[in-house]
Amino acid sequence: PLYNDSDIYTEYYANFSAGKILKRDIAFGIVQDLGLIAGFNWAMDAKVVKFLPGLRFALDLPGFSFANLDFAAYIDSSSGIAAGGAPKQNNSYMIDFNWSFPFSLEENDFSIVGHIEFIDKRRDSFGNRLSAHLMHQAQLRWDLGKAVFDQKGKLFIGLEWSIWFNKLGDRKTNEFSPQALIAFQF
Repeated sequence: PLYNDSDIYTEYYANFSAGKILKRDIAFGIVQDLGLIAGFNWAMDAKVVKFLPGLRFALDLPGFSFANLDFAAYIDSSSGIAAGGAPKQNNSYMIDFNWSFPFSLEENDFSIVGHIEFIDKRRDSFGNRLSAHLMHQAQLRWDLGKAVFDQKGKLFIGLEWSIWFNKLGDRKTNEFSPQALIAFQF
């Protein structure tokens, strides 16, 4: 039988800017600021909880509205199979480059927004070796709100594509997933 399993999954990342907290310029080279990041990933049905504390290098790259290079621990605080969830994993680390690159064509505003994430190998509670994975997610956005409603920076449409090698640490699973995108910014 065909069925659709559902779950609730969320990620939250907060950045604590050293420059803003200390009220001083700490730029050097292409680094315009340093920050402490606090990440949290959670899935309800799978009972997955990951904490990602780390360091952010906010980069000053020409043309980008932002570009960050993040280094974080990947700490598994999941309930595991004993509680009916996904297998618990050993801790690892993550490196993530995230950005927004705006540009205009004629009277239309566009942006390319995305991130590239690397999470190193680890083992699960069954002793299975999970490979390192590399995921690239990018969006090409058109500012529909500006073009149609004269409301810049609120409503976007476009395309999103995800390329994931060794999805969730499985060396046999790679994914290429193009999607339509509608985004509203509060």
